[in-house]
Amino acid sequence: MDKKSNPGSKILIVDDETIILDTLHAFLMDEDYEFLFAVNGEEAIKKVNSTPPDVILLDIMMPGIDGFEVCQRLKSDPATSYIPIILVTALDSTEEITRGLDSGADEFISKPVDRRELKARVRSMLRIKHQYDDLENTIRLRDDLSNLVVHDMRSPLNIIMGHGEMLLNVPNLQEGLVNRITKINEQSERLNKLINEMLMIARMEQGKMVLNLVSSNLNQVIERVVSDHKVIAEARNLNITLALCKDGCSAVIDEHLMSRVIDNLLSNALKFSPAYSEIKIQTTTFGLPQKPALGFMIFDQGPGISSEFQEEIFEKYKVVALKKAGVSQVGLGLFFCKLVIEAHQGRIWVENNKPLGSVFCFEIPVNHYQSV
Repeated sequence: MDKKSNPGSKILIVDDETIILDTLHAFLMDEDYEFLFAVNGEEAIKKVNSTPPDVILLDIMMPGIDGFEVCQRLKSDPATSYIPIILVTALDSTEEITRGLDSGADEFISKPVDRRELKARVRSMLRIKHQYDDLENTIRLRDDLSNLVVHDMRSPLNIIMGHGEMLLNVPNLQEGLVNRITKINEQSERLNKLINEMLMIARMEQGKMVLNLVSSNLNQVIERVVSDHKVIAEARNLNITLALCKDGCSAVIDEHLMSRVIDNLLSNALKFSPAYSEIKIQTTTFGLPQKPALGFMIFDQGPGISSEFQEEIFEKYKVVALKKAGVSQVGLGLFFCKLVIEAHQGRIWVENNKPLGSVFCFEIPVNHYQSV
């Protein structure tokens, strides 16, 4: 490989013996790399976090934190797990090699180090690192393009929705036209809701979703959402009952996002519940005085969800497979709910209702900051 094939690649060399540092550096000097050095495990971790290298040459036998632990820490951290690590060791037992692999090492090289072998292994690891970087860039560009397309869909959709509302205000419209325009408006609103959810999910996955936290009454949020769905429930002959805790159910939440969560869960319950059945919403308080929490449950009498699918329905990439399997109440909406509840330091799950149906539950801390 041409020595200029990886110009500027950063190599971190970690060893407590100066002579080894100098030797490894000398062996690689003509490769046009940038070099970083550390003489112990603590210093190595600090340098990786401050200036991420492309490859790490890591000695195993060091005082304090040894190479195995350094490797394990770096590989368990999502921010550094992608960096290839070559363990440099005088040990050659199967047990030590197994321990190195278990700690996440990508390669081994034995002392005394051979110059040609060292160069070859570093180049091999750099190829892997650059392939990872290229893949990350491709995924990032794809996501940016997808988000741009979704974002640009909002303007024409808003125009459609606006003109639809204007048409309904035209006097003396025939009943058939009113019904058709109403259907257009309903489906436009449905599409607008999906677009908003996709944008929110993208932002939350990228760490860009900032919660607008305020002290709120969860019961009042629920009552507003239920009021918005009252007409739909009556049209489908469904009865929504509330069993809300009487001590206020106040919590530090993002009211808008929490409303969207409850709206999603209630919409699913309305969609899959049989006529003349009941949908019950319940809230509870629990936990220690120092760490109080709120619980939310919505009971329906729909087809229910098999126990084998109850964890998967909240996963983004399981939607298509679950729908093919005939599982109800799945979609991006539930994944969105999971992201919002987890952003509030809570958890969400589903259980079986007795004798028929599902119970969607979530719990969140009363004070968001207490659980951070």
